[in-house]
Amino acid sequence: MSVPGGRNALFAVPGDAGTMPGSLFVENWCTMPKLKSHKGLLKRVKVTARGKVKFHRCGKGHLNSHMTGSKLRQLRSTGVAKSADIGRLERMLHRTLTAG
Repeated sequence: MSVPGGRNALFAVPGDAGTMPGSLFVENWCTMPKLKSHKGLLKRVKVTARGKVKFHRCGKGHLNSHMTGSKLRQLRSTGVAKSADIGRLERMLHRTLTAG
């Protein structure tokens, strides 16, 4: 593969971009990449307008016949993330959250 300006054009210092003939640098070359939210978490939770994290409780998929009615009603309600989990969720979603 031939590169305009030779092999060293790929490893050039940003300050000498204008001095090299056929330089590959673009004007906005130094922009930082965007932060991406954790897609698996976004499919499992809902962030409210006030920043609380709501989720469905586990343990209600199957094998429910031995559970009492009150236990099944408890599992039917949505859960809200507690303060111990907020730090980890904030790092995964890249936004400020509040405990429920």
